[in-house]
Amino acid sequence: MRISRLLLTGSWAGLLAVLAAWGVLLRIDGNVDNFSYFTQQSNMLVAGYYFWQLGYLLIGRERGWRAPPLWLHGAVVVYIIVTGVVYATLLDGSYRQLQDVLSHAAIPILVAIDWLIYGPKSTTPRWWYPLSWSVYPVLYLGFILLRAAVIERPPGSNRYVYPFLNLEAVGAGQFALTVLNFIIGFVALGYLIMGIGKGIEKVQRTCRNARYRATS
Repeated sequence: MRISRLLLTGSWAGLLAVLAAWGVLLRIDGNVDNFSYFTQQSNMLVAGYYFWQLGYLLIGRERGWRAPPLWLHGAVVVYIIVTGVVYATLLDGSYRQLQDVLSHAAIPILVAIDWLIYGPKSTTPRWWYPLSWSVYPVLYLGFILLRAAVIERPPGSNRYVYPFLNLEAVGAGQFALTVLNFIIGFVALGYLIMGIGKGIEKVQRTCRNARYRATS
């Protein structure tokens, strides 16, 4: 039973890692500048997390390697869900190409399912986790502004990567409002998935206790 469960968990982690990496490779397409997109970065984090988990399950457990921390798991879930939601609501939202299906739909959905199945169990998330998960998006916004300042591009180009972050086009006030909304959204989503994880863990614990009482 333990071996079959380990194989199932490892296969699942491997599937997510490979699909996320495949989507990144398709979207990069030899253009290094494509790494500037949050989509690529969030999917790379997904691939890295699940490759780490796969390596831990295959050989790391026996060698005393550290398992991927719950903090990183939650961060990956938040970032990739935001990727999917933003693409569907603020950007093109079409899924005609395989890379769009993988990076913007399949991976966000599968990672969310993974959180529901393998989220917090024995480890309890700390209250500050969602706040810390917003640090990377803030740094990414700083990167966008720095990139726009140092890279000369013709008008109408993706100088700011995303149109809703185009400071020159939307103005300072709208840009600040967008940034504030995104930060609030990241933090709120973090607390939401953390609450869902705790709720599922509580239900599972109640079911285990009920089965134990029934057999004792």
